[in-house]
Amino acid sequence: MQVEREVVDPVQLAGIELFAGLGSEERNLVAELSTEIVVPPGQTIDAQHNFAYEFFVIRVGKGRGDPRRPPGGGARPGRFLR
Repeated sequence: MQVEREVVDPVQLAGIELFAGLGSEERNLVAELSTEIVVPPGQTIDAQHNFAYEFFVIRVGKGRGDPRRPPGGGARPGRFLR
């Protein structure tokens, strides 16, 4: 999979519910350990039964965690997939 990778801005993390309660030092640490990826629509980023070495947070757009579930559900901005 080829995706665009970017540095994570700790200020943007404050706007994501999962990280909103963190202090600035903690958000800075999360940002340092993170990479933002831009994934084209329809691109698979992980498959069921793989070991979870990554944790995904959706900032813009939406995702579907399980292809067996009907369209319209799935993850939206601020939600996460692991």
